[in-house]
Amino acid sequence: MHPAEQLASLLADSGFDVDLQPVLKPSDDLARMAVDNDVHALLILGVDSAKQQALQDLTRALEASGREDVLLALDDRGICDSLMQGTHHPVVWFQKASLDSVARMLDALERIP
Repeated sequence: MHPAEQLASLLADSGFDVDLQPVLKPSDDLARMAVDNDVHALLILGVDSAKQQALQDLTRALEASGREDVLLALDDRGICDSLMQGTHHPVVWFQKASLDSVARMLDALERIP
């Protein structure tokens, strides 16, 4: 099983509604999908420095749509920290498919006003 599928299964078992989407969607398409589907969190795997601008574009698109409450969960600690400093958007580090990461994500969701 692919790591994303394992993670989706873990999140679904933890009570989340999960939908897997293609990786290479433009930021405005991801934001529109999140708004249209009333998404509470976007988990983005395979984050690297080349995708950092796309993540910043995504936060701006979500905020422009009035959805600054959508949590971004990223699997790169450095980029996660950088994005947290550069935006008011809720961001959390999702280390791996583990209950600790799910708990960290739930805690972050509870703190969103």
